[in-house]
Amino acid sequence: MRYGDAELTNIECRLREDAEDLFDDATVRWLAQAELTQYLPSGAAEEGEWLSRLPEALRRKVNPLAQLMALAAPGCELRFRIKSGMVRLKLRAGTRPRPNGVHPATVEVYQGCFQTAWHVVERKAKTIEIALPENLALLQEVSEREGLPYDASLTRVVLPWEVPVQLIALEGDIEPPRQGDVPQQRMLSYGSSITHGALAMRPTGSWAWRLSDKLGVDRINLGFGGGAYIEPEMADYIAERADWDIATLELGINIVGAVTVQEFAERVAYFVPRVAQAHTDKWIFCVDLFRCAHDPANADKISAFRQVVRRQVEDLGLPRLVHVPGEAMLTSMSGLAADLVHPAPAGMEEIATNMARAMRERMR
Repeated sequence: MRYGDAELTNIECRLREDAEDLFDDATVRWLAQAELTQYLPSGAAEEGEWLSRLPEALRRKVNPLAQLMALAAPGCELRFRIKSGMVRLKLRAGTRPRPNGVHPATVEVYQGCFQTAWHVVERKAKTIEIALPENLALLQEVSEREGLPYDASLTRVVLPWEVPVQLIALEGDIEPPRQGDVPQQRMLSYGSSITHGALAMRPTGSWAWRLSDKLGVDRINLGFGGGAYIEPEMADYIAERADWDIATLELGINIVGAVTVQEFAERVAYFVPRVAQAHTDKWIFCVDLFRCAHDPANADKISAFRQVVRRQVEDLGLPRLVHVPGEAMLTSMSGLAADLVHPAPAGMEEIATNMARAMRERMR
């Protein structure tokens, strides 16, 4: 999506609405009952545009957590080439409530593949100044010599991953990315907060992001913290998109406690075939549940969930549809944070490393 003379990636629509108009009353009541209203955005429409990873008609149809988390920006970037001078980006973002305090959102800035800066962004609008590094010629030489996937002349602003983001202004002498500035292939990743990036220390720290870096591909992140309900509307949406080449589908963790094994099987029986049969020429990797607190606490049910995913993939028998056991990607629960659900940074990196190895072996 274009934003002036910049490219806004992984965003399907921009919403200029007052924050309270982004959700209907039933959704707000649901979030209040779940004690999640602290994540709701605030602010007036005239302050800027909210960014959504889903088309608005679809966002309004999915579950409340997916509606909310669609306004967060994992895998989202502003990309442009700086022609001269200083570029000024103005934006605001929510904060992340945590038991030990409130953690501000973080923006990372890259020149091609090389990080140049990071900035903290909070609810009060902030202007970030961006200029070309003095050693750009050397960065270009290194990028060309090593065949790096992003051109060093491309400035990439990686947006905060967990909270709603409001883009207010982008000013400066810039031009859009050129053909060849970014990888030709893109990987779409659907899943829970684990795919979304929960507990990652930085926007580029999720396993989905690190995996795309290891594979040298661009990314579409459709992780929705708490909201991966494996809904038919989401299956239809992914199936109908033609802008991805590889997909990872992380299935199950958000609804272990909400549905029976049979109900889960029914959802998977629509979701996986709907996507896979629409893209038989593309590699699709279905990941069952990673190690988590359910393993010791609810072992029979989580084992059954994993078997549902495996059997669905086997029953379809498509040559480019692959089952990936989550337990083999995160090999020890020591890779989890203390909630025993979300991978810690080391766990994120382990998942990405093991996924990259497994995917390369199948795709070669």
